[in-house]
Amino acid sequence: MKKHFFILLLIFFSLTDSAFSQAVSRYIYVPISVDGNLTDWDFAEWTWFKPQDSNWKDSASFASFWDENYLYIAFQVLNLNLQAIKTERDEAGLHMDDGVEVLVDPNYDRSSEWQEDDFAYHVNVLNAILDDRGMNEEGKYNNDWDGKAITSVKIFGTVNEPRDIDKGYNVEIAIPWEEIGFLPAHGKKLGMDFCVNDRDDKSGEYRYYDWMKLKRFHMSSGFGTVILTF
Repeated sequence: MKKHFFILLLIFFSLTDSAFSQAVSRYIYVPISVDGNLTDWDFAEWTWFKPQDSNWKDSASFASFWDENYLYIAFQVLNLNLQAIKTERDEAGLHMDDGVEVLVDPNYDRSSEWQEDDFAYHVNVLNAILDDRGMNEEGKYNNDWDGKAITSVKIFGTVNEPRDIDKGYNVEIAIPWEEIGFLPAHGKKLGMDFCVNDRDDKSGEYRYYDWMKLKRFHMSSGFGTVILTF
């Protein structure tokens, strides 16, 4: 009996992991300067996450603020070998560069499909952006959509120079509420996931790790919860 109970308990926690993964976005009275320096983030509540592969020693943390105009997001990423080759907006393969990804379910409907309101931003270490929202007529993620987020990156090291040891990078993103689709308020919830994209230092192949440990990114039912609060 006890064995069956613990099996059911493990299944419950595996199915409801996202329900227990919450982060807070606090109201800020002075607008954030989106410059990559994180000097405005002294009182932020940072959430740390790392790769599931124990041999991969990188790690990252994210935090969020909000005001009447923007949802602000910041990343601090530890990465000892910075790599990126894409410089143009929506350039194919940009997600394979070192950079971050933010996925947002504004309506908090937690669907297994990518809905019209759902959107994602990729920002590589060269501050190039790949963004998408909903699906296009061909049933693919709609990369023709261009969002209005403001982004900035600050690197600590050199990009594409493997002979030195880098430290990592910061990313700041400010997403306007008009793009998200509602007015912010205390207690409002958004479904979100936060990801770090990476070129493998040895093979050059794409790899990633994310807050929610998802195998399929564009699925808001697996997102965590970000709660707006004062």
